[in-house]
Amino acid sequence: MRRGANSYAIRSVGVQISPAESLSWVVARVAQVPNHAWLVLILLTFAALSVSSLINARERERQARVDRDYTAQRVTAARELNTTIRRQTAQLRTDPRLAEQVAQERLRLVRAHEVVVAIGEPVGGPSGASSSLLARQQ
Repeated sequence: MRRGANSYAIRSVGVQISPAESLSWVVARVAQVPNHAWLVLILLTFAALSVSSLINARERERQARVDRDYTAQRVTAARELNTTIRRQTAQLRTDPRLAEQVAQERLRLVRAHEVVVAIGEPVGGPSGASSSLLARQQ
């Protein structure tokens, strides 16, 4: 594109402004702004900061409620499990047959006069050494 008469290029002019002059220019411009405009600007800034703080506080409150609900669910589940374990413990203390059955299942105990039958290859291997032991026990 060619630069023509409507170019936005800025030509520098050999005029230099001292810092004191620029400060006085800013002060003069600020003094021209009415007081009610400054008041409105301050109120808008305060409102924006208040809204931001309010949104942040609501988010923290929501997260705290979620955490509280999760903790309450875990406490309820722990109480239910505790009640179940207490009930099972009371049954084991009062019912000897149940205690015997649980001991057999968990500890793999064998009652008197019960015979354990191994399924699969004998422990001693295919030579038949352990099969003769089983035969003698019967």
